[in-house]
Amino acid sequence: MRSWLWMLVLMASLSSCKLYEEVKVSDVQDVIIGDVTSDGVEAQIYFEIENPNWYKMTLKESNIEVYVEGKYFGVIDQFDEIIIPKHSKTTQVLRVKASSKALNDLIGNALKLFFQNELKLEARGYVVGKALLVKKRIDVKVVESVKKEDLGL
Repeated sequence: MRSWLWMLVLMASLSSCKLYEEVKVSDVQDVIIGDVTSDGVEAQIYFEIENPNWYKMTLKESNIEVYVEGKYFGVIDQFDEIIIPKHSKTTQVLRVKASSKALNDLIGNALKLFFQNELKLEARGYVVGKALLVKKRIDVKVVESVKKEDLGL
């Protein structure tokens, strides 16, 4: 009982303090198209993530869908735990798997895509992070224009 009371007093006193600042996900730095097979295609997205907090965070799971030019492309695989150091800005890598149907839909717009200099890449969903023994769901919505030459196209 005494430990619960201590925890309650600690939580009440800290609730007025700003313990958590939002983690910022931004700046897609690179997209690398990997293996293309009959099952689909794999890609890697390199992005920047900033942790302004005074403690490290661990990203544990994800559910993020990726869209190219507004069309569904694939889903980000469950990644290994990603540890984001305190007060840091780091580059992380996420793997995307797209089905052959999604790839065919994208290729179906090849003529339109051929005349564009940039492609709109969108990722939306969430990741679950853990810090200071507390899990938190972080919504992700990133829209970025990526140059075709950066994709090797």
